[in-house]
Amino acid sequence: MRLKHVAFIGCCLLSVAAFAQPTTREARSRSGPGSGPRSRTDGQRGGRGGFGEPLDWNEVQKFFQENAPFRWAEFSKLNEEQQQQVKGFMMFQYREVQWLMRGNDSELLSIKTQQIRADDDVFRNRHDLKDATTANSSSVVEKIKTELLENVRNVVNLRLQERELRLKQLEKVFHDETARLAKDKENVEELVKQRYEDELAGRPPGHRRPGGPDQDRGPDRGEKPDRGEKR
Repeated sequence: MRLKHVAFIGCCLLSVAAFAQPTTREARSRSGPGSGPRSRTDGQRGGRGGFGEPLDWNEVQKFFQENAPFRWAEFSKLNEEQQQQVKGFMMFQYREVQWLMRGNDSELLSIKTQQIRADDDVFRNRHDLKDATTANSSSVVEKIKTELLENVRNVVNLRLQERELRLKQLEKVFHDETARLAKDKENVEELVKQRYEDELAGRPPGHRRPGGPDQDRGPDRGEKPDRGEKR
């Protein structure tokens, strides 16, 4: 039974983590790892440009105490071995939120924080509902169910707000890239000339001349080239 409780806390902690990862190339280059990172049980991320430095557990603890107090209280009741099983979920979720903090995406970060708090409310309702059902208190059960319904509605609405905001961000990326492509098409010969000179000089792809027009910067236009790379 205790093992189920540990798994329950872990699943609830992870429930919003998948929604925190940036979904656009712009978001990844601005605030998080590159494509295809792999999660690890210690909350670290792999892949190009990932956050490889260890997380400060004090920061993780403070975040959950403030934004998921009920889940943190349940976590604190676990023994050390059980806490280690759940810590990976917690660190993973905090890592996802950290992407938004470092990316200065305050609007999305606000929605994400509200989601975590709303999920904590649902977690509390489910916990209270289980206790009330065991105590066979029908009036309390109905009251908790009503509150649970409202909190679930809040969770769903916050998910929709996040999706709407991400679509707006994608629209902006699409608009900006369309304008950039049109500009580059007007300067094809200049781009060819600069790329040709770069190849002759052994400069890496993506070398940018001050004041010059845009040129091909590789598959991810937002990446900064390694100035010390030699071809």
